[in-house]
Amino acid sequence: MREVNNTYIVFIINDTSRLQYFLKYRARCHTDWVVWKNTCFLFSTIQETWINAELHCRVLHAALLEIPDAETNEFVKGHLKSRDDVTDTIYFIGATDITKEGNWEWNGSKTPLVFTDWGHGQPDHLNHTENCLALRHASFQWHDYPCHDHHRFICAAER
Repeated sequence: MREVNNTYIVFIINDTSRLQYFLKYRARCHTDWVVWKNTCFLFSTIQETWINAELHCRVLHAALLEIPDAETNEFVKGHLKSRDDVTDTIYFIGATDITKEGNWEWNGSKTPLVFTDWGHGQPDHLNHTENCLALRHASFQWHDYPCHDHHRFICAAER
């Protein structure tokens, strides 16, 4: 895959040596990603629907962020609060309850949320249309939002 004018071009790999090179390449973090512990994070500056954000991450050999614990949550919140470009910004991450209302699970691992950091009164399932998890500006606590809304997003990949 190569980026040309913000468009990703995916190459078909049909021999073992190219596949091995490709697998080595994809294990490294991209230059504009943030590294913490054994994870690379992309804090997007573009806005997508939740499903398009997931697809965008997949093209980059990543997935929408899963937050398994308080330590990861605090790192992400701290990083977002340190940025100058996040006023009134919402970031999609990788959980949804679209399969069954109220049963939140991480889309990538298909596991239920063990750790949570819901904002006051969240999730509120407003009109039963809010099925995707996002971090909301200021406190960056968790809120449910309609999946068809356009927001920034956070991708993550292991190093």
